[in-house]
Amino acid sequence: MKNFFNKLLPGNLYIWLAYFGLLIISIICLFSASSTLVAKQGSAAAPIMRHITFLMLGFISIIVLQKFSTQFIRYVMGYGLLIVSWILLVLAMFIGELKGGATRSLWGIQPSELARLALIISTASFMAKSQDAEFLKAKFHWFVVMFVVTLALVVPSNLSTTILLAFTIFVMLFIGRIPWRYIFKLLLISGGLFVGYISVSLVVVNIYPVSKEAPSWTRVFRRVETWQARVVNFSSAINSKTDKNVTNPYEISDEEGINNRQSTYALIAIARGGLTGVGIGDSNQKNFLPEAYSDFIFAIICEESGLVGILIIFIVYFVLFFSVVNTIYKSKNLFHIYMSAGCMVIMITQILVHCLVCLNLFPLTGQPLPLISNGGSSIVINSIYIGIFIYTSRQWKFISNTAGDKNNIASDGVDKNDAKFDINNPAVPLEEQNNAADNIGVEIVSEMDIDDAYSEEKKDSTDNSVTIEIE
Repeated sequence: MKNFFNKLLPGNLYIWLAYFGLLIISIICLFSASSTLVAKQGSAAAPIMRHITFLMLGFISIIVLQKFSTQFIRYVMGYGLLIVSWILLVLAMFIGELKGGATRSLWGIQPSELARLALIISTASFMAKSQDAEFLKAKFHWFVVMFVVTLALVVPSNLSTTILLAFTIFVMLFIGRIPWRYIFKLLLISGGLFVGYISVSLVVVNIYPVSKEAPSWTRVFRRVETWQARVVNFSSAINSKTDKNVTNPYEISDEEGINNRQSTYALIAIARGGLTGVGIGDSNQKNFLPEAYSDFIFAIICEESGLVGILIIFIVYFVLFFSVVNTIYKSKNLFHIYMSAGCMVIMITQILVHCLVCLNLFPLTGQPLPLISNGGSSIVINSIYIGIFIYTSRQWKFISNTAGDKNNIASDGVDKNDAKFDINNPAVPLEEQNNAADNIGVEIVSEMDIDDAYSEEKKDSTDNSVTIEIE
């Protein structure tokens, strides 16, 4: 039975279970929260079928990802996809779909989601090689260019994604033990450029106050007006709760500078939920909250299922991330470790920001709840993050020196029939070893190559076996 599940769902089984749990929760929550979408589209089935379609695309992405080699992920999904995302981000600035004052979508794709995935993978690849001090010293300036260009192209349309992505990269650099002088240098360069962009944006919107009469190139800078309004509204909401002269800080207002409609309806929804909620499908605030099925789905879940429902979701997330940490701990491949850590950090920060926005503890953003909120690109990309976790859990293994004894091969989610190679077993031809390795997306290297590529401490001298880390 265990071998059957390992073959059907390769990798860490708990990651799979948490993933499927989130999919089920996502379908239930979206079906309940999408009443406004149903009214717009005139079909009760269309929104949920679209959502299920993207969930299926995400699942297919996870399966396909397991067939790729590490080198393909490193160079094609990393550096290659990063360049493609740059091109799409530039096109989106000028010919993208305008929604909510921002051009985030191009032909139904959000290039910022692609850039986020690609930059995490590229950073993981750079960090794995940067454990060599000479490489870090020689190539760090190229990493700075890669980091700055990506964030510079994302920030005009999506400030929150830019901040989350920058935070994730700095956490990855810290995890990778990159010397502090390099981290501070990157922080100074990127921070200085960001301040410069904000300054130029404020000047542009003052020169061209009316967007309809402004040149087309000014749209790159106009998003600063939305950011400014959101910060002012958030500050006003916080101040009204501490100001004794304000009799009702939760009174809904649409006035400029104190627009609290979205945050107030979200708080009402959370308060109505109580311990067990009002019942699935019985939410009242979903009819008033814009983007209730996406940006504020946490509030709707609170209203319908209460504290109990939210705790169930957090437990599922906890199982997922605890399993990922366990996988990272077992893996010795630096690229896999950093890549999984980066994906985990950005998912956790998305969850925190989404919840804090609904609780009116953070300015409004467009961050969805990973794998639960409605979306296209975000669902697929978050599914790929799950695929990366599973991929990492499949890649670590120990190969015994005992010739022909497959029972001594310990693997995490890798079928033993696929992992039948043994570098010290001359009875197994090298061609057969490589074919078996291709089936699970790894590459066989000789003992000489291992000794050349890795330090002696990678070998386990206590039991006469070799720990093999495949890149």
